[in-house]
Amino acid sequence: MRLLIHYVGDIHQPLHCSTLVNDKYPAGDRGGNSFKLPSADQRELHAVWDSVALEFANAGYAKLPFSDKDWNENGDIADRLKKTYDVDDKQVKDLDIMDWAADDFKITTDFLYKDIKENEMLPEAYIKQGVSISEK
Repeated sequence: MRLLIHYVGDIHQPLHCSTLVNDKYPAGDRGGNSFKLPSADQRELHAVWDSVALEFANAGYAKLPFSDKDWNENGDIADRLKKTYDVDDKQVKDLDIMDWAADDFKITTDFLYKDIKENEMLPEAYIKQGVSISEK
C-alpha cells in the first residue's frame, strides 16, 4: 500500500512524466534534474517540484509514525486545500493513470519551462503559480 501511495503521488509530479528536450538536452534534462538553479532551496527544477514548488521545502520527509500533532497538521492542510480548490466529481473519480500523465504533460508544455532560465532564480510569480498547480 505504501508503494501504491508513493507511485500515485509520483505520477502527479509533472517532471516524473516529462523532460525538456532541446539543443542543449537532446536526450532530455532528466525530468528537470539537469536544469540547474542557483540556490540551496532551488538547486534544480525537479527538486522545486518535488517540494510542491518550494512550499514544503524545509519540511523534509515525514517522520513516521505520525504523532497526533502530525495528523492534525496534515488534516489542517487537507481542509485548507479542500476549501481553496473546487474539484468536480469527474476529476475525483478519474482513476485512469494515462489521464493523470496527460494532465502533467499539459502542465509541462503550458507552464513548467515557460519564462524561466537555467542558473537563474525562479521568479516569485512562477513559484506562486507552481504552488497553485501542485496543490490542485
